Amino acid sequence: MKKTFLSLSFILLSLPLSAQNIIVKANTFILDGVSNQIIADGNVSVTRKKMTISGSSVNYDQDTRTIQIKKALFDYPPYKGKSHEADYNIPAQIVTLTGESQIKDESDILKSESIVFNLKTNKLITRGKTKVTFSKSL
Repeated sequence: MKKTFLSLSFILLSLPLSAQNIIVKANTFILDGVSNQIIADGNVSVTRKKMTISGSSVNYDQDTRTIQIKKALFDYPPYKGKSHEADYNIPAQIVTLTGESQIKDESDILKSESIVFNLKTNKLITRGKTKVTFSKSL
């Protein structure tokens, strides 16, 4: 059976996202006009500039302008991360990784229950039990 991959940009669906140049790709999309949400499922990726978050499903709330990604893989060079869930607050430009969260750069690894990454300032804040592994000497 041939698998069809549907790629659709939210630019067609939401003016606030078009200004942010956010592209979402997935196998299927559901547009819910009642709850004002867009749900994407299967091989999902959310891309904005050099940041990509991929996962199993995405829920975009047009009222709050937030994107929730399940089983998230985070890529924002030089950082790579993963978590059970990622929440991307578009207006604030903040990505929150929750559930066995991890972020790595070229040499260090940060693990925590929750990691908040401010894309404007490139600052990380951890919440809960945290472990940092430095691979280079200070």
